[in-house]
Amino acid sequence: MVLSGSSKQLYNLFEQAPSAIAIFRGPDAIVELANKRALEITGKSRDELIGRKLEEVMPELQGQGYIDLIKKVYHSGERLIAEESPVTFTSHGKTTNTFVKYIFQPIRDEGGNITGVMAV
Repeated sequence: MVLSGSSKQLYNLFEQAPSAIAIFRGPDAIVELANKRALEITGKSRDELIGRKLEEVMPELQGQGYIDLIKKVYHSGERLIAEESPVTFTSHGKTTNTFVKYIFQPIRDEGGNITGVMAV
């Protein structure tokens, strides 16, 4: 990815954010971006995530409703926020049970059309 000027600054901020952030595109929740913190938490590399469906790279999320919620945000345009939501995921070959606070925010283009979802 070649960036210049303000785009590069924005990407650097995204990468350095202390919270995990991922961008999913389209109705199939294709992983478009994942910052360093998201990679650390998932135990995945960029090559393992980018350009693939979320349900393919983190199949353990399917039965927990998270992928359905992301798709619901994509189709409805309504933001979802949770404070202490239980989640089980596999990272670095180890299954982890924890609680997360998340925001699933629809992403809109200049015309107001929903193009994806940002997960923080």
